[in-house]
Amino acid sequence: MKVNSEELYLRHPSMISADRRFWSLVFLLDDGGYQMILKLNQQAPFFQEMICCDRRIVLRDGTGQVLIEGVLDEDGELEVSWTLPVNPYNHFLITGSCQIDYELEP
Repeated sequence: MKVNSEELYLRHPSMISADRRFWSLVFLLDDGGYQMILKLNQQAPFFQEMICCDRRIVLRDGTGQVLIEGVLDEDGELEVSWTLPVNPYNHFLITGSCQIDYELEP
C-alpha cells in the first residue's frame, strides 16, 4: 500500500482545506467546545476506496501532534471533539498547516 500525504491550510477561522480541495477540516462550536469534522470530497478520485476499504487516516498539526486518527464513515467524514486548551483557529495560527496521511492501493 502507498501512503499519500496532503498539506491542509487555514482558509477561514472555522475551516482548513487542502489545495486540491479533496479534504477539508471544519470546526463547529458545540456546547462550549468544538467538534472537528474531517471531510473527503465525494468527487475525489479515491473516495470509494477510502469508504469501502476502511482506509486509515492520520491528521497531524504542524508540530506533528496527532489530532485525528481513524476511518471515514459512509458520508466521507470523521468527527471528533477538539481536546486542546486553545481554540482551533489560534492553534493553527501557532502551529501552521496540518498534514493528512492516508493509504491507497498503488
